Amino acid sequence: TQIKAGSENTNTKVFGVWPSWTDIRNYEMLHGRMFTLDENKKRAKVAVLGHDVYKLLFPMGGDPSGSLIRINNVGVTVIGVFKPKGNSGNMNNDDMVAVPALTAQKRLF
Repeated sequence: TQIKAGSENTNTKVFGVWPSWTDIRNYEMLHGRMFTLDENKKRAKVAVLGHDVYKLLFPMGGDPSGSLIRINNVGVTVIGVFKPKGNSGNMNNDDMVAVPALTAQKRLF
């Protein structure tokens, strides 16, 4: 999926997940926060960036919380960034974006 922030863009995986996914997958926050169950119910257009995606879209660093990005040309607000997690097997756990499950189903895909 193509993700854009200003003049920067990248292709990455976008996962529609429940807020408890971070506990199950053992992700920790570098900046901001994870979305809530209420944001999932409301199909909020919010996203949490994997660390590699964060570095590509925001090369100057800093907390991007509140920044607008585009996922499949839909405006979404960044609310957090995951700490670097590295690879597990052949999957790069930092090359991804997490959005609320219902947002993914009803607004993005």
